[in-house]
Amino acid sequence: MKLGHWEEDTEGVVEEMTPLFLKPAPRPSFWESHRWGITLITISALTYGMSASCVSIAKDIPTAVIVSARFVGAFVLTAITCLIRRIPVRSELVREEGSVSLIIIRSIFGVTSFACGTYAFQGMPVGEATVIVSMAPVFVACFSSCFLRERLGVIPAILILVSLTGVFLITDPLVLGRAGRSLGVFYFTAVGAAVGQALSKAVVFIVLKKSYNRLHYLVVIFWYTLFGAVTVTSLTLITFFSVRGLGQPTYRVYHALPSRDWALLALISLFGFVAQVTLTRSVQLISPVLSSLIRNGDILVAMLFQVLYAKIYPCWIQGIGITVMLGATVALVFYNNRNHRH
Repeated sequence: MKLGHWEEDTEGVVEEMTPLFLKPAPRPSFWESHRWGITLITISALTYGMSASCVSIAKDIPTAVIVSARFVGAFVLTAITCLIRRIPVRSELVREEGSVSLIIIRSIFGVTSFACGTYAFQGMPVGEATVIVSMAPVFVACFSSCFLRERLGVIPAILILVSLTGVFLITDPLVLGRAGRSLGVFYFTAVGAAVGQALSKAVVFIVLKKSYNRLHYLVVIFWYTLFGAVTVTSLTLITFFSVRGLGQPTYRVYHALPSRDWALLALISLFGFVAQVTLTRSVQLISPVLSSLIRNGDILVAMLFQVLYAKIYPCWIQGIGITVMLGATVALVFYNNRNHRH
């Protein structure tokens, strides 16, 4: 077996062997590593939870106004970042074949996901809405097998099922109802919106993974937020001007917002921007199934907010469910880290 190549000096005296298998493979930098991806998706989970908490407070602001303000604010912050870093958003878009299709799919399902989530968080307790949305990893695992040809494995599949068991334990009061709390049509419509967000979010994870090595993550966010700002703001204008009984035109609605609501919209935009940047980059670096599971960590922020602000306390069944779900997620993180090192 040939282990290397022989080299002779000019006088033919010294023979030197350089085994090819001893050459070390280049190690990626920390900013391209698996560990950095896990750090980013953890930050994304925290900021998404903060954004959802702000949305649940803003019950007096129309859903269309919240979604519109969120996309406009995130687009402005993304555009400023791209200008500072001198990222050519137009040339990056047409550099690789199929990039435009990925952007369109990501934009449509991203806007749908956020709109459904906003409606869900306004129509039901934020902790319960977050738990339903936490079913996204199941859809991500199915879509990864179909579109990314990723093998799930027995142990990750078991951990996902354990995590879902925790989700069902947490949502048990949602199915049975609580004493002294009536569940109306608006509540169950919000439940359907939360399920719709879980499905849309799964599609987004797959598209973001396929965009790796094709598009810069800020380019993806730029076109996505631009699409959302234009479409949602246009629909908001049409709705407020054409439908009777919705109050004043949009520009007067914005003008009439109190300072508290303006502060909430600013926080939703800021948290949404940070969450989008960290999510998009992390999914490009790690498995979409793993990133979607860690992304479920926003349930901690949502549940904490639900206790402190809304005074809705989880029962003991929900406490067990949270423990089971987070334990399975942490176990899957360690399992992926060990396999990644090997």
